[in-house]
Amino acid sequence: MKKLTVALALLTGIVSFAQGNPKSDTAQVHNIQEVLMTKSVFKKQSDRFVYDLSNTPVAKGNTTFDVLKQTPMLSSTDDSTLKIAGKNNAVIYVNGRKI
Repeated sequence: MKKLTVALALLTGIVSFAQGNPKSDTAQVHNIQEVLMTKSVFKKQSDRFVYDLSNTPVAKGNTTFDVLKQTPMLSSTDDSTLKIAGKNNAVIYVNGRKI
C-alpha cells in the first residue's frame, strides 16, 4: 500500500509538469509579390525530340525556318539545311507534317 501511495504521488507530479505553459506559435508569415510558373518547352521522347512553341515569343513574327534556327539542339549552316545534334539528314515535322 505504501508503494502505491508513493507511485501515485510521483505520477501526480509528472502529470502536473506536463501541463505547463503552452509555447507560442513561432511560424513566420511572409507575403510574396508574385508567383512565376514556367513550363518545359523541350521534351525528349523515345524516338524524337518535341519542342513546344505555343505561346512563346519566339514563334511570333518569325518564319518557320527562323524559328527552327533558334530551336535548341538544331543548327543551320545555310538557309536550306538543318542539323539536329550534329547529324545530317534530319527529318523535321511541324504539326505532324514533314517539312
